[in-house]
Amino acid sequence: MVAASASIERSLVGRDDELAMVAAALGQGGSGALLEGEPGIGKTALWIAGTEMARDRGACVLESRPGEAERRLSFSALDDLLSNELDEVLPHIPSPRRRALEIALLRTDDPDASPDPRGVSTAVLEVVRRLARDRPVVLAIDDVQWLDPGSARVLTFALRRLEPGEIAVLGTRRAGPEPTPAPLVRAFDERGITRLTLQPLEISVIEAIIRRQLGVRLSRPARRNVYELSGGNPLFAVELARAHGAEPPWSAGAELPDRLASAIRRRVGAFEPPVREVLCAAALTQQLRLIRRSGSETSIRAREACDEALPPFARLVMLLRPLREELYTHALSLGPLLELACDLMELVGLNMLASTPPLG
Repeated sequence: MVAASASIERSLVGRDDELAMVAAALGQGGSGALLEGEPGIGKTALWIAGTEMARDRGACVLESRPGEAERRLSFSALDDLLSNELDEVLPHIPSPRRRALEIALLRTDDPDASPDPRGVSTAVLEVVRRLARDRPVVLAIDDVQWLDPGSARVLTFALRRLEPGEIAVLGTRRAGPEPTPAPLVRAFDERGITRLTLQPLEISVIEAIIRRQLGVRLSRPARRNVYELSGGNPLFAVELARAHGAEPPWSAGAELPDRLASAIRRRVGAFEPPVREVLCAAALTQQLRLIRRSGSETSIRAREACDEALPPFARLVMLLRPLREELYTHALSLGPLLELACDLMELVGLNMLASTPPLG
């Protein structure tokens, strides 16, 4: 088992068990781990700790942290993964495969050349095998869901052909509707990679994180409110405390931190339009339970979205007016939204509220 250094342990709060699991997954003969969870739950912090552990034991860490916009850039993640090692290994790759990889990674002067997918895949497979001759290799990808399709296909090809001892994987994946390449996830599972879903942190841990990052000691009511609104999500808790201080005005009109509002906007916007509109209607009426009690097909899909992807977004939908205003942007117009809200109320035998939250 790979032990975590004292400095790594001190950098994480409340994740001792998860860190031990990552250490074991990256140990001798381990296949690695895929860290899953909602945005802000701490996947990246644990992933960074894992890559540091791997380097401490002398592993060759092939690292990439793709972003959503980079999914359109062919082989961008592959370039990140290989950039530090390629100059040493590339001369030993047979010419046809080397040429294909050079074209894919824009290392050739021929602007009209197009990469051969099979040539690129076999070249990457050989690169990893050569690296694995001298030391353990760890494939480290933060936010697997944002891999560009070309890189995902090449990595899937390689992982299905590499022996268990040749490479370990350390990845993170955001829970929710964002697309993750299914063949790559299947390749992870075929290799027996540990799936680790990060759970919300306890209130005492959230308080410790806020104190460490912001130097703020929350009052007892504020601590409870931050915890309940954030759902134990450390990023959300820190952003809420950063925006409002030790004694925040926890009211329906409180301003939502930009970083948090942006994350929620992206998350809700990723759902199908019918599901988004049901979520908007529930937010508008402050009756999230309507989704859970309605039997319509769209409402069932929205309920699944809440259950699987939205917590603690659902709590924030209900409590913060600015978030509801953010959700309005995903409805076609206020008229259909109000009509949908009325339909939901009728489905469960309730009357529409006489007034709605102000829009401005």
